[in-house]
Parts: sequence; C-alpha cells; structure tokens
Amino acid sequence: MSKNYLCVPVAAVFALAIVCSCGNKSKKASSSVDDDDDEATEEMEDEDLAESYLSQDLATFDLYGQAISVHYERGEHTYPVTVRFSKQGRVLEIIRTDGQGDSEKASLTRDDDGRIEWISWESDSPWVTSLSYEGEGYVAPSQCMETNQMGNYTAERYLRDADGRLLSMKFEEAIHGNTVEGEPEHVVRLSDYDERGNWLTCTITAGQYTFVTCRTISYADDPVTTDEADADADDERIKAFITDLYNSGSYLDYDFLRAHCTPRMLKKLEENYEYDGEGYAVWLFRTSSQDGKPNCVDTSGVSTVFPDADGGHWYHYKFVDGGWRGENRIKVLLRDGQCIIDDLETVYDEAFEQLQQ
Repeated sequence: MSKNYLCVPVAAVFALAIVCSCGNKSKKASSSVDDDDDEATEEMEDEDLAESYLSQDLATFDLYGQAISVHYERGEHTYPVTVRFSKQGRVLEIIRTDGQGDSEKASLTRDDDGRIEWISWESDSPWVTSLSYEGEGYVAPSQCMETNQMGNYTAERYLRDADGRLLSMKFEEAIHGNTVEGEPEHVVRLSDYDERGNWLTCTITAGQYTFVTCRTISYADDPVTTDEADADADDERIKAFITDLYNSGSYLDYDFLRAHCTPRMLKKLEENYEYDGEGYAVWLFRTSSQDGKPNCVDTSGVSTVFPDADGGHWYHYKFVDGGWRGENRIKVLLRDGQCIIDDLETVYDEAFEQLQQ
C-alpha cells in the first residue's frame, strides 16, 4: 500500500491534527490567509482567545482550553480518530475505528521532555510515526515522519511565516532509501473556529487534490446533558453491580446467575463446567486457584472497576482472591434497569501464571 499522503494520510490522525498546529500564541495567526479571508481575520481579532496551551499534549494536537476529547473525520477512505485527554491535558488514549466498528488503540512513546515522540498502530506495522519539535515550552510539532524498516518514509515539514502562521507543508517521500521527486507543497487553510479559538475545519490543497478534515472538541466545563447524566448513573450502577457480584459471592448462587445472565452467558458457564452432571463454572469469575496464596494474608475483594477502552458494555474488574491477584473483563447490559451479564473473559490470573513458571 502506498504511504503517499495523497492516498493515505500520515498516521491518520496525526496528519489530520498535528499538521494543522500553528505553534503560535495567537489563534488568529493559525491559518493561511488570502485576500478573501480579510473578513474572517477581523472576526477572529475581536474574539477573546486563549494565549497559551495548557499542556504539551494539547499543544501537540493544537488545542486551546481544557479540551478532554477531540474527534477527527476526513472522508470515507480515512478511519475516524478520537483522542481523549485527562483534565490535566495529558493524552489518555488515541483510538480509531474501522468500517466494521472495530476499534484500535495507538501506542505512544515520549521523549525525555515528556513530548509524544513515536506513535504506532499494530495494524500499520512495520510503519511508525515520529514527531519532531523546535523551541521551548509547549510547542506544536515542526515535522511529522512515517518510516519503516526498509528505508521507506514520508515526511511533512511545516512552513510558517514570521508571525508563526502556518502557510504550507513541504512533503518528501523515499522508497528503499531513495528520495522520490517531491509533491507540490500542501497549502493549509483553517476555518470555523469555536468560542475557544480552536479550528474545526482544515482544508489542505496539494496540486489538484483537496482534503477537508473536520474535528469535534469537548471541554471539561461543557454543560452536562440529561443523556450524559443518565449515562453516568448507568455506569455507576454497573460498577456497583460488578463489585457486589464478587465481594458478596453472588456469582456462586445458581439462582442469581439465572436471573442475571443472558442465555449465551449461561451456556458458556455450562460448557466450562468440568464435573459430572450439570452445573455452572462459577470459578471463571475469580482466579484458578482453590487455595490461598502462600505466605500471604488471605484476603479477597474487588480493588477497582473501570470501563474497557473499546466500550461496547465491557468493563474490567481487578480483584484479590485469597491473596492472588486477578483481572477479568466482563460485559454487562442494562435491561429494564437490571444488570445482566452477557460475557466474561480472563485478563490476568496470577495463580495460573505462577503455575506455568
């Protein structure tokens, strides 16, 4: 597959987001401006805009204000990408979703200054993306390069005017170490700014080709809608259900399982039952050990419950089982206000791991 930007954006989200960073304190200097943009420029000058990034990660994605997520969309041939941030502005995860609804999380490596330096997607291996920065403080990347082990790479260098305004991107490509004749410079235009001064539309022109990227940004202080409040309440209800399921030993009660498991889950418990007659493999909810951990306090209980990064009603619960540590992935549905278990997977079983050594 060609890695040419005209066919496949460099590292998907990074070509969509990072290349549009201006690296300047004033957002009115973020986009290229021609004679037709005078009115838009004057409108931006009247706005009360943020003067600096709140964190390096927010600078990397050209986000002013306390953004907690940004979602990128760019045409049918590019997978949508979502970046989520902590309230301190540090990237928590970067996820892209393919046409079948399957999600993949990017792996990140940081440099000694804590800036994102390498990004990789397992499905893109052996291609990896590197970012370069110039200047001190919170700055946007100056270059984005995608490379593999065969000497192939694509690189984009961002060209700005004296005021820091992003004007264009210089593109370079090499195949097996040999530089390919360069594409025309990519002209950048940012528009549709929100009230925080962040761009929502990026138009990139490269010769006869034009690409439009749209992004949706959520902030920590956005008003909570009724639907979001209901979703938070449902999330807490499910977490409490999972915690009590283990701590109270409810999973040992067959009547409880029949009332709180889907037919598919009950079938899974039946198929994994290892003894004569009929029964449920209730040990799937805990570790594989029947005895407490040697030389350890015999304690049991859930330590934490959190949603799976891929969503889809999946949660993780970490627990201690007679001193042994474990982690399970569990799918819980809400039906008529009742929590129903639909699937269960083992993520970590310390007792089993030790037995294999």
